[in-house]
Amino acid sequence: MASWWEKALNSGYYEKRGFVSEYPSAAGFVPAHSNNFTKMSRSASDITLIVIHITGGDTAGSAINTFAAEDNPNHTSAHYIVGRTGKIYQTVWEKDRAHHAGSANRRSIGIEHVADNRTNYPTQEQYNASAALVLYLCRKYSIPADREHIMGHQEVITTSHNCPGPYWDWAEYMRTISIVRTLINLGPLLPLLP
Repeated sequence: MASWWEKALNSGYYEKRGFVSEYPSAAGFVPAHSNNFTKMSRSASDITLIVIHITGGDTAGSAINTFAAEDNPNHTSAHYIVGRTGKIYQTVWEKDRAHHAGSANRRSIGIEHVADNRTNYPTQEQYNASAALVLYLCRKYSIPADREHIMGHQEVITTSHNCPGPYWDWAEYMRTISIVRTLINLGPLLPLLP
């Protein structure tokens, strides 16, 4: 049975009301509850960091439901969620401050990946989709696409969190970013190749 957000998304509810994701390849915008983020008007120069997370859950729907819940006990959110198959949802506008990385929230974009550190490790489809999203954001906000500016949650704030954890393959992820960047740069030339 489809959840409320799947029904709303599939019905075109959000598109009809102007809730179209800022990222052109996203499946849609499913808003977080206003208790779980801070409305702001951040400028492009305010955003200097991309923070990578894993949800600790099994589905994009569970993360969306958590962010959309008025009674979310930690009042958490992220700007984007990348599902197991690479489908991306936006839940907080980029100019607003999602609640995902403590004091780094004011200068970062948070990206959750549906995975946990027990059985559901990140998939190659997630790495591919996330890499394309990160490169889009890096270009949009003039952020260098390197490990100083693309960081894990546990690298940004010192907590007991182990996010994205030991099963997030940083070498593979940064390699994927490099490959996707090359493909994007070759994009206009690809029709000319045999």
